[in-house]
Amino acid sequence: KPCSEYRCKSLGKACSIVNEGTDNVLCVNKLPNDATSPRIVADLEKMKEYQIQEEKNEGFTITSKIPPFTPVKLAIKTDEPAQCKFATDPKTEYKDMEFDFGSQLFDFKHETTFALPSELTSQQALTLTNGGKFTLYVRCTDANNNANARNYNINFQIQEGPDLTPPKILSTSINSGTF
Repeated sequence: KPCSEYRCKSLGKACSIVNEGTDNVLCVNKLPNDATSPRIVADLEKMKEYQIQEEKNEGFTITSKIPPFTPVKLAIKTDEPAQCKFATDPKTEYKDMEFDFGSQLFDFKHETTFALPSELTSQQALTLTNGGKFTLYVRCTDANNNANARNYNINFQIQEGPDLTPPKILSTSINSGTF
């Protein structure tokens, strides 16, 4: 059944609605004594195309090399509804991270897809397209603003060699049926 404010409040005083006004309305427990941040794990079901080695509570490594200029799909799960972000600098705190990991809604599953080097600076892009190794530093926060103190690391490496992939037309601005 869909979540409503009445149903949520009937579960207890500490229950509260998040993602109000969206298709993903959730009822979460906002205990005042909750001091734990969300626990993050790799969502292996969503990343079947990669060989992944996960290190418990640390992050994961995509052991298969990713071809340059191809979309990279990364997915994680949290043990409670959370908002997640990532950065390319390991010292970045959650509040200062500029890239959302998926949507800005509180949810259990988070995924992001980007084509390298779109999210990266030009200097990093040169490294990535020439066989560079890369790490994304992920942190999440729950409805009580408990953000991870430590990064969840996602490591991957770009295949060496020239870009031999042909361009793909992903969209056009011409109306259907016109030349």
